[in-house]
Amino acid sequence: MPIYTIGNTKSYRKALKENNPLRNLGKVKGYYNDQYPLGYPGGIIWKTAKDALIYLTVNKLHAFSVFEIDGNWKIDSYYDGQSESKRSLLNTATITQEVL
Repeated sequence: MPIYTIGNTKSYRKALKENNPLRNLGKVKGYYNDQYPLGYPGGIIWKTAKDALIYLTVNKLHAFSVFEIDGNWKIDSYYDGQSESKRSLLNTATITQEVL
């Protein structure tokens, strides 16, 4: 069963159309960059497309859409204190298509 993320609609569509590998970065331990000097927690993911869409709607993120990730909720996500339907990505995974 896939998992879901959100992304900038225009740039993600372009990458998918051009068959560019589009990946959602998983957790990185240790220094990642100046913004994440202690490590990157991984991209934010949702268990269902509906949950991701609700997040977009509530936060009025009109330039973003919901995208499917080739991953498994039980294996590729970890609870980081956000919610049971919204977690961080543990393992880097490929974004396969736009869903909403």
